[in-house]
Amino acid sequence: MFHRKSALLILAALCHGTAAQAGIFTFTNRAAFTSALATGGYATTVDSFESYTLGTTFASGGGLGGYSYTDNNGTGLDFVVEDQTDTSSPTQGLGLRDPGGSDLLTSTDSIDIGFAATHGFGLEVITEPGAQDGDLVLTIGGTQVNLLASALQTTLPDGGTAYFLGLYDDTGTFTSATIAGSGGWGFWNIDDVTAAYAPAASVPEPATGGAVLLGLGLLGAARRRTGHALHSR
Repeated sequence: MFHRKSALLILAALCHGTAAQAGIFTFTNRAAFTSALATGGYATTVDSFESYTLGTTFASGGGLGGYSYTDNNGTGLDFVVEDQTDTSSPTQGLGLRDPGGSDLLTSTDSIDIGFAATHGFGLEVITEPGAQDGDLVLTIGGTQVNLLASALQTTLPDGGTAYFLGLYDDTGTFTSATIAGSGGWGFWNIDDVTAAYAPAASVPEPATGGAVLLGLGLLGAARRRTGHALHSR
C-alpha cells in the first residue's frame, strides 16, 4: 500500500508541476508580448507592410498578407499602404486613402481586422505626439487593451510616437479584432500586425519523462504485489 501511495503522489506532483499557467493576457509592450508567446512555444508572423508597393489600395473588407480590414464607419474609402509618417518598420504603414486629405486614420475611425484562428494578436499604432491614455483601444472578444501614454515604445525621427497593443489567450483562439479611436484626437496608422499560431505538440523533457516512467513503474509494482498477496490467501 505504501508503494502504491508513493507512486500516485509522484504522478500527482508531476501533473501539478508541469501544468502551464492559463488565461487571457493583455500587453502594451511588444517585447513582453513576444516573450510570452515564445514561452508558450507559439510561432508568430508579422506584417510590416514593407513588402507591398507603396500606394497599394484595396476596398473595405479586402486585405493583405492573410488579414482582412473593414472600415466600420462605412466611409467608402479604400485602405492604402502609405508612408506619410515614419514607422518602426521603418517607412510604410496602413491607412485610408482620402483624396481630399491625408491617408492617415483619424480619431473617429474604427477598423475590424480578420485573420485565421490565432492564440495571440497585436499591432503597433503610429500616432501624432501627445497621445493620451485610452485614445486608441484594441478590442478582442470582450477584452479591451487601451493605449497607455506611459507605455511609449519609441519616438520616431519625424516626432511621431509608436505604441503597441496586444492580447494572448493560451486557453483558446479568436479570429478578429477591432482597433478604434476614442474621438477628439489626432491622426494615426497601423503597423507591424502580428499573429501567433498553435505550437507544435510538446515533448516532455528527459527528466520529466524519466520521472513519469518511475512513477508508473512503482504503481505497476504495487499492483503486482497486491495481486500476489490476494492469490497467497
